[in-house]
This record gives sequence, structure tokens and C-alpha cells, in this order.
Amino acid sequence: MIRLEYQTTMDELIEMHVLVKGMSKCWRRFLIKGRIKRAVRTYPGLLKDKVVEIKGRRVTAYYEERTLGIEAQRLIKFNDKYYLYDQYHQGIAVIPQYLFKSEEEENLFLEELDLPIESVKE
Repeated sequence: MIRLEYQTTMDELIEMHVLVKGMSKCWRRFLIKGRIKRAVRTYPGLLKDKVVEIKGRRVTAYYEERTLGIEAQRLIKFNDKYYLYDQYHQGIAVIPQYLFKSEEEENLFLEELDLPIESVKE
């Protein structure tokens, strides 16, 4: 089991959703930014400190006011961050690469998830 504690930024949440949608990047940012702002108003803990536990493909995020446990199906690496998605392409977590203290720790994370890493064209 891997346990990470960090804080997600608004830009990371927007980028997580922009990566999997099929519109031009400019329009995606415009449309998704409004949805993310509504989600943050509903769940302000999205931008606060959280703890993410990864055991197998099961990702559990512990926020201040709730807990979210979902099985990861996709892993995308983009701009030195790992983006985890469920089977419906909904974002689960954004994990910055700087959270890993060493390459060994990062490899352990990738082995635990056991998902192929997808790349995205800019």
C-alpha cells in the first residue's frame, strides 16, 4: 500500500479533465473550468490537503469531509504528473511526480497500480 499526502491545485483539476475530453484544448478549458468551479464550491476539500492510499488498483482519497474509494482503470503521465481515471474516464487523482522521494518509490507506485502508462500529445 502506498500513502501520499498532498494538495491539488485548480489548474491540476482542470488539466485532469482536459486530457480526456474530445474538444479543442481552448474550448475544453473554457467549458470545464465552470464545472470544476461548481464542484469546488460543493466540495471545497478538493483543493485542501488530502491523503491518497493506493492498494492494487484501488485508490482511496481521504478528504476533510468525505472519503472516496474508486478502482483506477487508466493512468496518464503528462507534465511530470500522473492522472488516474476510472472506467468512465472520470478523474480520480492527480499525483505530482515530486511527491516521490526516489525513483524506487515511483517504481513501487507504478508496480502497485499495474496499469499501462498512456501518453498524451500536446
